Amino acid sequence: MKRRFYHLIVLATVMAGMAVACQKERPDGMLLVAEGFGDGKAAVEGNHCYWAENDSVRINGVDYGVQLDGMTAYVTGVPGAGTYRALYPNSLNRSASLDGNTVEVTIPSTYVYRKSGDLQVVDVPMAAIGNGSERLYFQHLTAAVTVEIINNFGIDITVDSVVLVSDSYQICGSRTVTLANPIEVSAVASDAGAQKRVTVLFNGGTALTVASGDTAQVQVPVLPVGDGNHFTVKVATHNAGDTEMKYTFERKQTTGGPLQRKYIAYASAKFGGVFSVSADKKVRFAPGNLQYYCSTSTPKWRFAQHQQDVVSFVGSAYGSNTGEWIDLFGFGTSGRGSFYPYLTLTDVSKYYHESDISGTNWDWGWYNAIENGGNVNSVWRTLTRNEWNYLLSSRTNYSQKRAGGQVDGVKGLILIPDDFIVPEGLSFSGGTYTPNTTNIYSLEEWGKMEVDGAVFLPMTGYRYNTTQEGTGMGYYWTDRLSSTSSNNYKANYIKLAATGTPSVTEYPIYYGCAVRLVRDVQ
Repeated sequence: MKRRFYHLIVLATVMAGMAVACQKERPDGMLLVAEGFGDGKAAVEGNHCYWAENDSVRINGVDYGVQLDGMTAYVTGVPGAGTYRALYPNSLNRSASLDGNTVEVTIPSTYVYRKSGDLQVVDVPMAAIGNGSERLYFQHLTAAVTVEIINNFGIDITVDSVVLVSDSYQICGSRTVTLANPIEVSAVASDAGAQKRVTVLFNGGTALTVASGDTAQVQVPVLPVGDGNHFTVKVATHNAGDTEMKYTFERKQTTGGPLQRKYIAYASAKFGGVFSVSADKKVRFAPGNLQYYCSTSTPKWRFAQHQQDVVSFVGSAYGSNTGEWIDLFGFGTSGRGSFYPYLTLTDVSKYYHESDISGTNWDWGWYNAIENGGNVNSVWRTLTRNEWNYLLSSRTNYSQKRAGGQVDGVKGLILIPDDFIVPEGLSFSGGTYTPNTTNIYSLEEWGKMEVDGAVFLPMTGYRYNTTQEGTGMGYYWTDRLSSTSSNNYKANYIKLAATGTPSVTEYPIYYGCAVRLVRDVQ
């Protein structure tokens, strides 16, 4: 399928010293030549410009369908005139004035992406004034900010919107610009102190999904006026498998020179974080503790809706068909064979006790598809004992990357990724394990920490038979059996206490502990 749209990525060519034109000679029509910023053309090696075949260009007040020959765009049947004035794409703005000696265009405040093959493209306004009947040279009316979206959540996310906000200069938003010959672009300044913004929306079935571990780039058109290059980028997303799970990245950008029409700014929106678990291995954490729905007809696995969520009851919730969610599991109870996740028996022979489980069929995430974690198996796994130890006690600056804390009143352990930037207006104190006095976050504050990759392991307690105990502490299984006597099988778990360093210890495999899975960074 040919990619037919003029794609905003051509704007980035200002940084590359543009020299190559998108169009080739066509004797049978007026060529539409999209000029880039500066003296160069709109395409360089590795980038292309795309014209919308089903859209039109307005020339001297008349609409003409764009015809394509590869990446060459042209129109036919344009009558001779002393001066040609044009707007492209015509669908973007039908209120433009094409009379007199100028082309007047209203820059929209909201842009909507639409799909072209495997591309998400957005129409941006270009205009032209020319005297020749063979070529019409179009000029971009906006600058652009490239927002790079990096997904380290471990789950696929869907981008709902990208918003740029500025208090220091005019970002495009229902502003009228004038294109004369030579090209000039200006805007009317808004009231002092007013917030100016441009929004890129993803709707109409064209939402931008960024798979776990992938990176996407979205270029947002802006019309700057002023001397600053200070703006805030906001990216709103949700888990592709769960519309209730929302994440919003927000960060101020203060680097670089003034935004100009011939300038490309850059911003990075990083969702989630990467954690070193050995000298040469990194992982992403699941967005919540593992949960299982007890049902003989519709059993299923999911990650908790929020990192601080803990199922607060046991007893009758555990059973093959209770219709309840549970989150404290005996060791190796993936459901493989007869090792069911709802088991509460205190007979060690009823639980898996052959070997370590990480990445095997007795590992909860490896054997099962997690419905809001990609819904395929052989992706998620349990951290090994050695990996937990490295994460907590060996990675670079480890003592400052772990601490006790509270999220919305729930106590637990906070882990921050290898590369972490504390969000503006918040703080994080590593190395302290008393969650009553430090690192206390509201839901809104934790949302900012979470987007940047912070992980929260809530105090879960443990389950003995059908009773929940030890609720002031947290208990998380590792992968490893630690004792192999026939009547005393035990496995290692991470113990989180109200004070003191988290430690690896052991429990009989029939105890119920929490599970937080990871997936490897490829």
